[in-house]
Amino acid sequence: AMAKALYNGIFNWIVARVNHVLSGGRRAAAANAKDQNDGDNNEEAHLWIGILDVFGFEVFEQNSFEQFCINFANEVLQQFFNVSVIKSEQEEYTREAVFWTPIDIPDNLDVIHLIDQKKPPGVLSLLDAACQQPKGTDELFTSSLFQQYRSHSRLRQVRSVKRAGERAGVKINGFAVTHYAGEVTYDASGFLVKNADSTHPDTVSLFCGSSETLTSGLLGEPTSGGAAKKKKSKSVRSKRFRSISSVFSRQLNALMRQLHSTQPHFVRCVNPNDQKKPAKFNDDYVVEQLRCGGLVEALRILKCGYPTRCTYESIFSRYGSLMRDPKYANVNQRDFCEAILFAFELDRKDYELGLNKVFFKPNKQEVMEKILQSARDGGFDAELLERIRIFIVRKRMVRLRGFVRVLGRFTVRWNRIHGFRRFRHAVLVMGVINRAMIKPARAVKRRLATVALQAFVRARLGRRQLRMHVNR
Repeated sequence: AMAKALYNGIFNWIVARVNHVLSGGRRAAAANAKDQNDGDNNEEAHLWIGILDVFGFEVFEQNSFEQFCINFANEVLQQFFNVSVIKSEQEEYTREAVFWTPIDIPDNLDVIHLIDQKKPPGVLSLLDAACQQPKGTDELFTSSLFQQYRSHSRLRQVRSVKRAGERAGVKINGFAVTHYAGEVTYDASGFLVKNADSTHPDTVSLFCGSSETLTSGLLGEPTSGGAAKKKKSKSVRSKRFRSISSVFSRQLNALMRQLHSTQPHFVRCVNPNDQKKPAKFNDDYVVEQLRCGGLVEALRILKCGYPTRCTYESIFSRYGSLMRDPKYANVNQRDFCEAILFAFELDRKDYELGLNKVFFKPNKQEVMEKILQSARDGGFDAELLERIRIFIVRKRMVRLRGFVRVLGRFTVRWNRIHGFRRFRHAVLVMGVINRAMIKPARAVKRRLATVALQAFVRARLGRRQLRMHVNR
């Protein structure tokens, strides 16, 4: 543990010295100034370039705690690559309103959550919990792991593996995780020892008291002695427990926060063969690297998408002054760029016009080079200018004709709507008249008819009674 701590301290010291020399001391001074200004933005503190060297996923015949941490870091960085390259590219098409069939982005967040989430506890949290138990063992760790995740699609239990030179399978206390690059089997034997491989406070105090300045500053400030820590309660010891996995996870989270605050650029290195020999290209070996690195989806976007793009403003700023005719002076930048592409006889299927940029299909970089070469040679010739003018006139005629059609349809629709409103108004007026005059008149007419009928019936009955009385 002390050897690892000293190696880590020396490594960090070398990196700090290199950064200090490369920045000429400005970076440290800017960081101090930023702290003194209580978090105010300091431009000098952000002027830096960082290079992150990532080896990639490790899959050996026997994989242990070290490979698990490395593959977890690569899992997080692979997710950052997918979001930065694939997702950002598709979001660019959406912002520019470019017609595009979305490509499914490989998502490995479930693997990251399986390893590093807190609630429910992930693999690292369960490993720390097993390390803090008085009688914690590797078998207890794997047992609690599969009790927590019995049916997880990315995790399965492994009891035996086949190794080279052995006929029968070797029994192990292991588990297999399906990473982005593929399934990796880990032997859990020694996980607890390696995870709890921390330095003792008394040893750290001894090294911190060294007369050598470098040695005394490698391990940081000394902590309290072991005798004082024995008097603490179990809960206090568990809170102060610092495992290798927790430190690794915290440093990885800090790295990802720093990466998300920068503008990343990616350089993918592909090994042609695993024998480290020149002039030898192994197809299967290379394809596996491309698949594990997420380059297949990125290349699919480059093939089906629009890798080359240019803003309308950059093209218009170079050639807008060539249109000296007042009739074409007020043309918008989008139409002007489309006219230039038409003048260079570029097929309409080879590019898409966005809101602020023009996007080109693959292998169309020569078009932009030809346009830029024309700018360096002094502009367009008369034939190109004439083709640009013809396109602009046709574009205006098409828009004018479309405007007339839309105006005609709008007029017809407006007349229909206006006629419907007039009809509805007439119906409402008739309803008011019906309720105010016709209905009362009908009621009076019915009442008068009823009175006349009653009078007729009464008169007839009276005459009948009179005749009966006379006959008697």
